[in-house]
Amino acid sequence: MQYNTQRPQLLMPEYGRGVQRMVEHCLALANRAERTRCAHTIVDVMANLSQGDPTQPDFRAKLWDHLARLADFRLDIDAPYPMPTREQATSKPEPMDYPMQRIRFRHYGHLLEQAIDRLATMPAGVAREGLTQQVADQMRRCLAYRYDDVDDKRVAADLARYTDGAVRIDPAKFEFTPLSAVKTLPGEGVAATAKKKKKKKKKKKTFAFDY
Repeated sequence: MQYNTQRPQLLMPEYGRGVQRMVEHCLALANRAERTRCAHTIVDVMANLSQGDPTQPDFRAKLWDHLARLADFRLDIDAPYPMPTREQATSKPEPMDYPMQRIRFRHYGHLLEQAIDRLATMPAGVAREGLTQQVADQMRRCLAYRYDDVDDKRVAADLARYTDGAVRIDPAKFEFTPLSAVKTLPGEGVAATAKKKKKKKKKKKTFAFDY
């Protein structure tokens, strides 16, 4: 008996040893036209074994790329798609620079800080009043998500601090949008959810044995 550990290692185990043997047979064919016909047959078998979505436009192209890998990039055929080389298949993309942004208050987020910076430079008028309303409401939502309660005085103080005093609101007179009217607002803050989890007591499992 021959075990799989004694056989050559599969290049792509998801297609199985049968497909690998078909590829080896295709490589051994001397005629280029025969190799091409054999490759098309192998791709059809791979399509039946593949877990990909056949409706995707690049489904067949990926199968031909896999065929090139199974053949160790030594298959000389007339493929309907450009066959990748070993360098193309093993090359790695350049690392992307992570956008590091300094956030003064992380519970507000960078996008809200950008809106506040724009608010601070806007001239007085209807547009500024509308943006002030949206920014103040969003700040309350962020606080409600992070903490148990919302302090309107803290919202007014943070907004004034962000804008260096350019935008000031009176928390006693400013008409905030009720949190209950906001559909995207989570039902409870993270802190409240954590407290509820602590209050839950683990039930002791009891076992009854019959002797």
